[in-house]
Amino acid sequence: MRLSVSPVFSALLASAVVAEPIVTRSHSSLPKGFVTTKGSQFQLDGKPFYFVGANSYWLPLLSTQADVESTFKQMRASDIKVLRTWGHEAITADELSGSKESGLTYYQLWNSSDWTLNDGPQGLQRLDNVIETAGKYGLKGLELYINHIVGTTNVTHDLFYTNPKIITSFRE
Repeated sequence: MRLSVSPVFSALLASAVVAEPIVTRSHSSLPKGFVTTKGSQFQLDGKPFYFVGANSYWLPLLSTQADVESTFKQMRASDIKVLRTWGHEAITADELSGSKESGLTYYQLWNSSDWTLNDGPQGLQRLDNVIETAGKYGLKGLELYINHIVGTTNVTHDLFYTNPKIITSFRE
């Protein structure tokens, strides 16, 4: 019998990992269902928590709820319990028109050293939806919010770490 797996799920499986506990802090005042640590052991509600996790930078880039739901159904069927995803899509003003027309997800609009947050339906609302849908399917999530200035020819990634105006803007 031949097993048929979608390209989306194949990419997800290729990035799935078995997690090993590495965090050593514990948190006693967090709500039920929040993963904590005890020594080098992950815990969920005071009990050892072992899991299969997946990395998916692309999940918030999906533009239809059907695709998001399908992905999470496949994760649940594979017993994936933890998802790590990113909120780092940035574009420049030159790319804005094409991004809006194509439905591309973007969280920030960079114009030299100034930026504008996109909390609309092509921005953080998509990331919020992924987080909410993950909860619906019983997954724990870890979101990373890291970005560099992209899409420009006159600005290097080093400026993200060294330019005081960019650093101040990012911290706000």
